Amino acid sequence: MMDIVLWSPSTQNLKRLTWMKFCCNSRCHKSELFSDISITRGEYIFLLDRSGSMFGKRIEMAKPALILFLKSLPLNSKFNVVSFGSTSNFLFTESKDYNETSLELAIKEITEMSANMGGTAIFPALCKIYKRKPIKSYPRSIFLLTDGSISNTEEVASLIKAYNAEARVFTIGIGNGCS
Repeated sequence: MMDIVLWSPSTQNLKRLTWMKFCCNSRCHKSELFSDISITRGEYIFLLDRSGSMFGKRIEMAKPALILFLKSLPLNSKFNVVSFGSTSNFLFTESKDYNETSLELAIKEITEMSANMGGTAIFPALCKIYKRKPIKSYPRSIFLLTDGSISNTEEVASLIKAYNAEARVFTIGIGNGCS
């Protein structure tokens, strides 16, 4: 099954939210449409690769993409941004309520970010996220923005699989030749 969410980030257009579920197997032959804002409420964590391989064009493509994702979050959600390279750090000490103030602060910080954090250590960054207790009634989704370039792909995949019930992970490849 595949979920696709379409919404308008404007508070005046809340009724335009549409959630579609498409089933890609023989047991389901129809799509379901919902218009309930509570369906998309969640905790959204964006994991931004700031390793040396992201230097130049890649980080400059990743930052506006991340800002677009943040501006498109549904109301009544929480979010955070985790920068990683050889080390990792959270933008906020805990996920913040999505509102104009927290969005403006995040955008200000993101625009100043550069690819200056060394190697591409995705595994420890994910471990830091998974160590944090999920927020009740806010399903967690993690969005990984990276060019790849990691040597421990199997280890990262196993970690994600181990925490599959706790968080959904989506990857967004940045640049040509993503791994």
